[in-house]
Amino acid sequence: MIVHLSLWKGRVRIKRSMRDIAFLVAETHGLSVSQLKERTHRHAVAHPRQQAMWIMMQQPGASPSAIARFFGMDHTSVLYGVRAYQKRLDAPLFANPAGEAA
Repeated sequence: MIVHLSLWKGRVRIKRSMRDIAFLVAETHGLSVSQLKERTHRHAVAHPRQQAMWIMMQQPGASPSAIARFFGMDHTSVLYGVRAYQKRLDAPLFANPAGEAA
């Protein structure tokens, strides 16, 4: 883990490696890193993988191409995964399916 400290404006930036992020996300979801890297579309694996991609993209200097190489996929798959995870983050927790006012 690389720690960058800046006393200017009181910012502290911590940069984690892709391997560290993958390990933390996999461990949180009860998976191994090798399972996270599998080429599967199962929600139990795909959603945590998308979460890891999203966190990796938040790191300074991250690129979809580098993340794609880490997971063994195309950079457009990373872009899709990051957008899909962001869409889930932005979705209301208790959506009203009937569209009625609460």
